[in-house]
Amino acid sequence: MMRNLTVLALILWTCSALGQFKLPSFENSEVYNFVPDPSFEMTEDLPCGWNQGIGKFDVWMTHWNSPTQTTPDLFSLQVSSTCWAHPSKHSNNRQRPKDGDNMIGIKCYGTGGTDTYWHEYVQVELKEELKADSLYYLEFYANASQRASRICNNIGALVQADAISTRDRKPLYITPTINSEKAIKQSILGWKKISGVFKAQGGERHLIIGNFYRDDVTTSQRLETGTDGAYYYIDEVMLRRAEPGERLSRRPLESKPDEDLIVVKERASTEVVAIQQVHYEVGTTIELNNIQFEFDKAELLPSSQKELNALANVLKDHPFMEIKITGHTDDQGDEAYNQKLSEARAQAVTAYLIHKDVEKERLHFQGLGSIMPIASNSTEEGREKNRRVEFEVIAN
Repeated sequence: MMRNLTVLALILWTCSALGQFKLPSFENSEVYNFVPDPSFEMTEDLPCGWNQGIGKFDVWMTHWNSPTQTTPDLFSLQVSSTCWAHPSKHSNNRQRPKDGDNMIGIKCYGTGGTDTYWHEYVQVELKEELKADSLYYLEFYANASQRASRICNNIGALVQADAISTRDRKPLYITPTINSEKAIKQSILGWKKISGVFKAQGGERHLIIGNFYRDDVTTSQRLETGTDGAYYYIDEVMLRRAEPGERLSRRPLESKPDEDLIVVKERASTEVVAIQQVHYEVGTTIELNNIQFEFDKAELLPSSQKELNALANVLKDHPFMEIKITGHTDDQGDEAYNQKLSEARAQAVTAYLIHKDVEKERLHFQGLGSIMPIASNSTEEGREKNRRVEFEVIAN
């Protein structure tokens, strides 16, 4: 018997060497993950600090990117322990990547630099398209950071055909493919798995992770410490074909936006539309009806702050938007004086927005005096309408 086994082994080795017979490969026996770099290990650069710049996350990562103009963070055990991006800086070394050296951090609940909900997302292109009517299993792991001030639910993942690339910082209100209905708690002992089985429509090629629901329909719990809203670490993303016996998961609840944005055909007034509810395009012109100045001066009254703060928030939510601020007067008095006064008032609005951290390069101003009335100057009511400041979107 031993002699026969020795002969068989010799035959197999000889055939393999001649290319006539291949020994079994165990490569195909491993689970195929459609996600490249599932644990965020493949990077072009490792930051020491937190992400404070638009597009930086895309520069750091080889495969992953940010689909909105927000600032996901990259944490790594490879950087100096004195760096903000080292996990030990935030949990006394108790919260670490689930696997490997890296993990990412995203905000899933709360506001950012404006009153708008600030949700961060990460996106990756899959290795290949998904097949129609096939079942797939998707999972990733989340852990509420020790630096978070809240925990929340609605941390999910979306799988779809097209990549998402917005030019604003607003949340993505799209019904996710899988979602956590229960709040993910802080844990120094382990990570929470979020998973589900779904049926592909065919052609899906991109995966996005984050909170796809409004904050007012997201369950949140205030913690005793922390300053960053609901901030979560994400690691170990898996998308594979479903195995026999794995059943289709229940579809998450439909995600709905706050309100449909209003499309302004040419111009509108803040008397009839709120600045935050406008769908902005190049050419959109909005008259600021709720700002006032000292009589015959360019000094803004305190009552103007609410509307100008709202405008500053819109500009922060749309980091590529540029506007032209124009001052107008009625036809009373000297036209040269009116032109200077209208320009000074437009400049005062510009200065206020810069004070609110809007980049001055995105703000342009001019004064046109009385040459462009929108009502008759023959009545006091008409003259009051003509004394105005408005802004026009010139880039977006």
